[in-house]
Amino acid sequence: MGKEPVMKIVMIEDDLMEVQRFAEYFDTVEDIELVAAEDGAAAGLAAVEVNAPDAVILDLELKEGNGVQLLPKLKALPFNPYVLVTTWTTEPVTLRGVRANGSGHIQSKNMVGYAERGPEMVADFLREMRPFFLGTPVEQKAAADTILAPEARRRKKVVEAMGRIGITPGTFSHNYLVDSILIAAKTEGCIVDLDNVIYPALMEQYHVTRISLEKAMRTRIESAWRHTDLETLQREFTQYVNPEKGKPELKEFIGYYANKFSD
Repeated sequence: MGKEPVMKIVMIEDDLMEVQRFAEYFDTVEDIELVAAEDGAAAGLAAVEVNAPDAVILDLELKEGNGVQLLPKLKALPFNPYVLVTTWTTEPVTLRGVRANGSGHIQSKNMVGYAERGPEMVADFLREMRPFFLGTPVEQKAAADTILAPEARRRKKVVEAMGRIGITPGTFSHNYLVDSILIAAKTEGCIVDLDNVIYPALMEQYHVTRISLEKAMRTRIESAWRHTDLETLQREFTQYVNPEKGKPELKEFIGYYANKFSD
């Protein structure tokens, strides 16, 4: 009997510490993968469209939009991801609205034990429901590919290209790099203006400092060049890399992929 496919999850949650808790737990298990995490409704919907996950972990309070409004859009997707809502609210009308809008399950953050074992509790419930999720991973991906808007298709290509060199989804540093590339790709000549364009946009979106952004992205690139085999790096990243530095500069990295995936 074949091994069950890894369950792919997109998390839409505005609490960075909560995302980190889940990411750290999923890193310890083999049957679940956090493929993307976003803190807003629009970005979350795009992440779901791009990744076609088996399930979505959705918080109701988001930095942009809210989970109640996002639920019908998620359930309208042809690959029909299972949606598990997490929330602090106990307001009956709100909870009825969540159920009516398509939530498969509501996980109360007030439940005894959630503060210590929240990620494990959510994962255990998803494991129980996994046999009943609609569609196979192949069917989900095919359905998702048919509905991607141009910008979502471009994001998907960037995510896939970076994944081939070991920079995979599931962390904010990954999201910073993807968004930086997409911002540069929209400019005439794919200009990488970190100080005046890219950093301000990311600081506003993610509510982090310039130093944090730069450090996270540089560290992720360094990790890829340290852990991915040289043959793969040379095949996937064909731009010249200074051998003394051993890795591309942040601006070089963003510019390479921006040019590769520009209009």
